[in-house]
Amino acid sequence: MKHYNIIGLLGMLALLSSCTNSGLASAPQSSNGKPLLTRSSHASMPTSYKGEGTHVGRKYYHPPGSKMGTQWVDFYEQP
Repeated sequence: MKHYNIIGLLGMLALLSSCTNSGLASAPQSSNGKPLLTRSSHASMPTSYKGEGTHVGRKYYHPPGSKMGTQWVDFYEQP
C-alpha cells in the first residue's frame, strides 16, 4: 500500500513543478514580420515599448521566486 502513496506523491510533485513555469514561451513573438514591443509590470521582463504602436495582447505569468503574485506583459506592434 505504501508503494501507491509514493507514486501518488511523485505525481503531485510533478504537477506542482509544471505549474511554476512562467508561461511566456507561448507569447506572441512577431507581427507582420517585425518583433513585438513589450511593456511589463515586473522588472524581470525588459520593456521595449516607447509609447507608440498598436496593442495586440497581454500575457499573464507568475515570476519565479516572486512574492508579488500574477504579473503581465503587454505586446505592441511596431509603428
